[in-house]
Amino acid sequence: EQEYTKSLQQISHHTPEYVARLRDEAKLVVLLTKGHTYYQREGLADEAAALAQLRIEHLYYRHDTVAKQVDKAAEFYEQYGEVDMLHPACVSDQKGGTDYTKFHPAASSGKPTMADESATETTNWSDLINSLCTYVYQNGNDTARTRATICHVFHHALHDRFLEARDLLLMSHLQDTIYDSGDISTMILFNRMMVTLGMCAFRQGRIWDAHQCLTEVCSGRARELLAQGVSMGRFSDKTPEQEKAERRRQVPYHQHINLDLLEGCHLISAMLLEIPNMAAASVGDSGNTRRARPISRTFRKYHDMYDHQVFTGPPEQTRDYVMRASKALMTGDWKSCVELCTQLE
Repeated sequence: EQEYTKSLQQISHHTPEYVARLRDEAKLVVLLTKGHTYYQREGLADEAAALAQLRIEHLYYRHDTVAKQVDKAAEFYEQYGEVDMLHPACVSDQKGGTDYTKFHPAASSGKPTMADESATETTNWSDLINSLCTYVYQNGNDTARTRATICHVFHHALHDRFLEARDLLLMSHLQDTIYDSGDISTMILFNRMMVTLGMCAFRQGRIWDAHQCLTEVCSGRARELLAQGVSMGRFSDKTPEQEKAERRRQVPYHQHINLDLLEGCHLISAMLLEIPNMAAASVGDSGNTRRARPISRTFRKYHDMYDHQVFTGPPEQTRDYVMRASKALMTGDWKSCVELCTQLE
């Protein structure tokens, strides 16, 4: 499992080799399933929990619809090979006849299909993740239970089950104990879970909850906190050993979270909270009340920088669109604000 992760980190995600390597994940999950079943049958709970946790970490980040298609594609490749290598007459949806003077022999049996598609189609991934996490809760060590809880919350948030994810996070008290764990990879997984939970709240219109979940990660170096890049500054004080360790912790590309989407969710939620706060403070008794009780210091900083620009051109980046929308919202032009936020899509 570690060698598979290393190979994904070393292969460029722009090449077909990376896509070909992703097919091996289905084989790895099958192997982990067999190992988990064997140790469970032999009564070795610790080893079974360790393999269950590895299996969770290869399943939790996939949406149900994506998981079904990925497994079907992996099974199809295992049985028939590359689709590009099949004969065009075989791939067509039309089924040919037995008269080979009129029909190509490859089209006689029609398009290749899997022998048993029902297993992949009927798998309930939410129940599977829940059962695996429950097993780890009962038999795993402290680190495994913490990571299983984070993956469980992530999976709930990915499928827009915000209330279930929030309740599980609050009951686990992870926010109080995660920074005492000392495991950097677990902290990175926790950051990924928090931003996924924040975007889930944003999709459901829970603006305050979305801002609370996103503000801690998005206020700093989000790329490093999510292990989606390495800082290459000239004044970096990291030793070569620390840089190597940071590169080993990088998340494979297919698990990355869209940073532009993340920034858009954070700034829009901050705008919807901060602009009314600034408007209410501007009619206070003193002229300095604008600085009182800022909800989002990051948004205030970007807003002041945008105000102090001598010339503002057309918006190009996500931040520019949100700042222009905030200016429109401050004047009550909510239609322009909606149009600018919609253009981020």
